Amino acid sequence: MYNAPTNVLGFVMVRRKRGRISIRLRSWDYTSNACYFVTICTRDRQPLFGNIIAGDMHLSDIGKIAQQCWTEIPNHFDYVSLDAYVFMPNHLHGILIIDHSKITTKSAICRDVIYKSLQMEQTIPPQMNK
Repeated sequence: MYNAPTNVLGFVMVRRKRGRISIRLRSWDYTSNACYFVTICTRDRQPLFGNIIAGDMHLSDIGKIAQQCWTEIPNHFDYVSLDAYVFMPNHLHGILIIDHSKITTKSAICRDVIYKSLQMEQTIPPQMNK
């Protein structure tokens, strides 16, 4: 497995397409119970989600679909809940809360499917390889 360079705080510094640098804390298991601040951007930063008019965000039809998908995340992953989120014309900021103590049989099956596919790719995070 490739060991990406890290900065002094232990964050992985990986140059992605178009010069974007991904920062991840190497020692952190991102499947852990925690609150995660997430940013999702549209392709090429196109203002697909809507427009800001007089200081208010007005969602486009695509923005309304994206908001519906965002708010339905807990319906698909019962161990995930949502906190504050905001849509901007070309991105969304939101807080996901992962709490595996809420896991049900449905979630466990999904987790096992993901685990098996990762295992086939041999990219299982060390914390999951138990």
